[in-house]
Amino acid sequence: RLSTPQLDLGSCTRLALVTCSREVHDRLDWTPDVSFDMRRFRDPAANSKLKEHDGHHATILERMLAHQEFPLWLGEMRSRVQDGLLRVTKAGRTELNVALFCRSGQHRSVAGSVIMRRIARAEGLQFQAKHMTVRRCKLACCQGQGPRVKKVLCGALRMWEQVCD
Repeated sequence: RLSTPQLDLGSCTRLALVTCSREVHDRLDWTPDVSFDMRRFRDPAANSKLKEHDGHHATILERMLAHQEFPLWLGEMRSRVQDGLLRVTKAGRTELNVALFCRSGQHRSVAGSVIMRRIARAEGLQFQAKHMTVRRCKLACCQGQGPRVKKVLCGALRMWEQVCD
């Protein structure tokens, strides 16, 4: 869990997350408290049909969870977000600004934000996401809901709990 004796989550209750392309990330006119490079989650099997969707799609989320880097990223995310929450709390702030970026800001960074949103809710944190470069897919399969997405997010939460033990 993110909560520690030094960190009362009631005093810093919001993750403000931005997803974007690497190019946009490098030109932000503000400095995120924490940044994650999601390009580590390469998917050589992604075809043009899947690339029409965005990171809310169940297949993209499933592949991210199955990626060999995912458990390592979860551990890094826990540590870096926890450290960031401690820093902003000590500075008297109530919001941690997090940036996730990938090549286009369409798939991996958005999928990471969907997973982080589920974890934030489980941790009792408010969550706000702004997708700066996503071309939002209007299909029902990209609304971030449905049984497959719920199953994937439950799996992500189980992995999160294992990382936190």
